[in-house]
Amino acid sequence: MADLDDIDIEQMDEDSFVNYLMPFVENILHDEILKSIKKLLTIEQFRNERARLMYIEKCYELPEKHTLNLVERLVKLRKPDAGIDVDYVAKVLTFPATNVLNRCYCDPEYEKEGLDFLRKHLHKAWQFIFE
Repeated sequence: MADLDDIDIEQMDEDSFVNYLMPFVENILHDEILKSIKKLLTIEQFRNERARLMYIEKCYELPEKHTLNLVERLVKLRKPDAGIDVDYVAKVLTFPATNVLNRCYCDPEYEKEGLDFLRKHLHKAWQFIFE
């Protein structure tokens, strides 16, 4: 996964936007520790507070923060709409990933379809917001 500071954000285009965000989802999806915690949390109904908090941080908070940081910088640079709500945009970009991840945990055969959907979703978001 690329660090946002290592990317030439001024040259970011639609494909590099999608290619920057997708590895976060793929990393979470294939992280064996997170898979184990997901199973444990399902079984234990979130009784393990440390595991619950780690799962929330890795699967929800960090991807949303990364996306928010990226969107804030892109909006500042490209100025697509003076009234754009960057927090809302970050959530619109990240929430579908949560649904895809949860579906993939329950239905591993959905992975390709889910990841393809997320790529399409990010491309459409770029076109809607930045073009």
